[in-house]
Amino acid sequence: MTPNLLRERMFHDNPKVQLRDLWRLLNTFLEKGLLEELYSSSTIGRVVYWTEEGEVYRRFLNAPVVDFPQVNWETYSYLLRGKTRFHVFGRFVNLFSLHPTGVSATQVKKAMREHYPLSLNAVIRSLKELRLRGLLTVQGSGTKSTQPVFGLTPDGKQFAVLIGHLFSK
Repeated sequence: MTPNLLRERMFHDNPKVQLRDLWRLLNTFLEKGLLEELYSSSTIGRVVYWTEEGEVYRRFLNAPVVDFPQVNWETYSYLLRGKTRFHVFGRFVNLFSLHPTGVSATQVKKAMREHYPLSLNAVIRSLKELRLRGLLTVQGSGTKSTQPVFGLTPDGKQFAVLIGHLFSK
């Protein structure tokens, strides 16, 4: 989980919590050896998890246990770091489960209309970024010959399962 996602979860218990408070706490846990960095890219995109010593605190805090498969933490961080990219991927995965033959950018835009409205250009840009990162693949063309229809790659399916609970809202 990234610090921003942790802060969002903490916000429900304490609306006054700020990201800097979480950074201090995470840095203290890292210094004491309770957390380890799975991936770190300068100041953004840090992914942390409990060490064996930190397990005691994890149980005390009633944090969930996650059994991680072999994960490319750079891609995980990249996906969660971009808010638009994250929401587009989440909505895409939900649509792809309903339409396994492929999903177009227009379908994603229409599905996002209520919760996270975006322009079609923003959706297309995010889908292109996800394709370049190896999470999506072009499966053909849609109703219009220039409209690509996307599907999930094996890596994309792995990430859909790994972080599916975050965008099932």
